[in-house]
Amino acid sequence: MQLLNEFLEFELLSIGSYSLKISTLVLVLVIILFTKMILWVIKKSIFRRKNPDRFR
Repeated sequence: MQLLNEFLEFELLSIGSYSLKISTLVLVLVIILFTKMILWVIKKSIFRRKNPDRFR
């Protein structure tokens, strides 16, 4: 667990008082993927084909 924590806290870029860490990039990636998944589910539910012959 310590190794994972060290990896996530690794500093990629530092400009002045701002530092970009791997954990920040992972968080942004998770948010983007979660948003894409939610939008895909909404799109599928809105544009679902309504097939009246489905129950025959």
